[in-house]
Amino acid sequence: YEETAGRHGILSGALIEGLNPTTRPDGIVTNYSLTDVVSRHLRYSLQKPVFSNTGGEIILTRAKIHVEKEPSISIQKKCPYKGLQYFDFNEEDPKYFYGREALIDELIEKVRRSNFLAVMGASGSGKSSVVRAGLLHQLKIGKRLAGSDQWSIHIFHPDENPLSNLAMAFVDQSLSNIDKAVQLKKAQALIDSGVDGFKALIKTTAGEGKVVLFIDQFEEVFTLCDKEEDRRKFFKILLETLPASEDKLCLVIAMRADFFNKCAEDEYSGLSRYIQDNLITVTPMSKDELRRAITEPAKKVGLEIEHELVEQMVEDVHGSPGSLPLLQYTLTELWQRSKGNTLTLSDYHTIGGVKGALSKRADEIYNALGPEEQNAARRIFIELTQLGEGTEDTRRRVPKEALITPKYPEDLLDSVIRKLSDANLIVTDELVVKGAELERIPVVDVAHEALIRHWPRLRRWLDENREQIRFKRKLDDAAKDWDNQGRPQGLLWRSPNLERLQEYYKEHSEEMTALELDFYRTSLEAKEKAKRRKLVGIVIFICLIALFGIYQYVNKQKIEEQRDKAHFLLAKNYWFNAVAEKKANNLIRAFHFIARSAKEEINPSILKNRIFNLQNSNSVFLVNVMKHDSLVFGALFNRDETRILSWSWDGTVRLWDAKDGSLIATMKHDAKVFGALFNRDETRILSWSGDFFRFRNRGEVRLWDTKDGSLIATMKHDDSVNGALFNRDETRI
Repeated sequence: YEETAGRHGILSGALIEGLNPTTRPDGIVTNYSLTDVVSRHLRYSLQKPVFSNTGGEIILTRAKIHVEKEPSISIQKKCPYKGLQYFDFNEEDPKYFYGREALIDELIEKVRRSNFLAVMGASGSGKSSVVRAGLLHQLKIGKRLAGSDQWSIHIFHPDENPLSNLAMAFVDQSLSNIDKAVQLKKAQALIDSGVDGFKALIKTTAGEGKVVLFIDQFEEVFTLCDKEEDRRKFFKILLETLPASEDKLCLVIAMRADFFNKCAEDEYSGLSRYIQDNLITVTPMSKDELRRAITEPAKKVGLEIEHELVEQMVEDVHGSPGSLPLLQYTLTELWQRSKGNTLTLSDYHTIGGVKGALSKRADEIYNALGPEEQNAARRIFIELTQLGEGTEDTRRRVPKEALITPKYPEDLLDSVIRKLSDANLIVTDELVVKGAELERIPVVDVAHEALIRHWPRLRRWLDENREQIRFKRKLDDAAKDWDNQGRPQGLLWRSPNLERLQEYYKEHSEEMTALELDFYRTSLEAKEKAKRRKLVGIVIFICLIALFGIYQYVNKQKIEEQRDKAHFLLAKNYWFNAVAEKKANNLIRAFHFIARSAKEEINPSILKNRIFNLQNSNSVFLVNVMKHDSLVFGALFNRDETRILSWSWDGTVRLWDAKDGSLIATMKHDAKVFGALFNRDETRILSWSGDFFRFRNRGEVRLWDTKDGSLIATMKHDDSVNGALFNRDETRI
């Protein structure tokens, strides 16, 4: 195509202008500036430029003009290092990100050829920084990959709810809260509908370009999301949409290398296969790369660094995976300590070098806190650590509200969080929660996992309390789940968890959150209600058993009465036969009938103890009949056999004259009498009673006067009494 008012084609005209160094402020034309000019000229033409800039910047031509050097930035105004934070995807951070140029080229090339990219490396290897300030920054400016400046870039962390955070990634943060809530609701609805809905969301968002979705700290899907169903759905939506999106979606993940096995534990929609086929490993930086990472940012702000310091730091860090945050933190500490415009080796040794700077600084900040503040700081750091399950411990973002307890009120926490944040040990942010309107809640996070790995004091806290921390997290998860689902009874804790929670409450009630306390108290109330219901059931069961027993007893009594009556009639018949035989002087047959009568009369109900006076060896005659009102449990003679003592279930002890069977005295109990005896001189009678069924009275022992049967003393037991006796001198019973 040719320009309508020129001598060149559109592309040629763009190239001529782009290669003219006099049009550049610095008088230099590079491969980056040239592609920028060409893309701008051809933006509205039918021709679309295609280019791929790999490697470093190339100077194509320059003007022979003197370009004044821009004044350097004062060290007091700008620190070019990031401390424990990553280099982010923004306007400033990429300016100071050096040392990873080769890796950035590799990432761009992978994105050019594939729509999936897995960036893996050790914790502290710089994964987040190289993707954010490297790859994504280059895609945004569009000088390395044709058309990438038109791509829509979205970044998020999975956290506890990866599906919700995925929807939040598509919300325009520049909108009002109401508009953001509406946008979030639409995005969430499309994601909830599955692959087709997410595919529609991607196409709408991408327009003529592409959606780049960067999931940072991808391992949180395993460490923080504890719902396997949500995890599977998250992987399914992402990985099944990827090939169906018609080249509209590019998925980039950054994950710690020690979590790859978690990805391979299940099929997870082919996740492990995607990672293996599209993996870029972040390896430790070479010595030259480390030097550039140290010196180039300093040049940007006019900061000088002693050559010996650079070499010492390179030697200390080289070959140590995961040491980049420590390097950045040390450089930041040196910048803060420098009195002039130079970072010195002596200051480096003072702060403890790369290995000791972080732990030394953390200890200084901690020791400067008051006792209550130290306890609060300890709680904060423990809560911000996710304990590893076969992996290293990781970071954990926590809402500030979840840190507030009776022991650690909000004012105290705010003060400590501010001090720790000012010291760059933790970072604070806001988490957007969906609702009718989006609500922002403050969250707290450690500045970097390097603090978890390299601060001995924190390591000691974690190791000494690991099991208690695990139980606390289990409680926290259970309480949240109970609250999120409307506080149903079925999610409350029961034995054995509740017993352990009761023990935990005794020592740590002041450290429990309001939600955890509600969960504990409601679980206890549910336990008491269940206990009462069980008790009522037991009482009802006992009552039924008792009623059945009473019925059986009454029925048995009727049967026994009928049987006793039959025995009585039979014994009476035998006795009349005996009397008849006696009159006929048939003594042997008379004794035979007397024996038969006695055999029948041993059956309880009525004592028919016939006393015979043997006048001679050939004659026997009946004296009298002694009766009780119920079962006779026993009887005995006194020593000279002039008295008879009997006891019965009718609740009486009776004294009879053995000569004629007449009643001398009746001594009453309140229950069945199980036994009685005379003392040695027969002036006292001792008896004991009770109730087999234990429904009414408890057991008693009673002492009586033999002379008139009067009660001398009552001695009570808590149950039926089965026996009693006097001691030798009869002073004790």
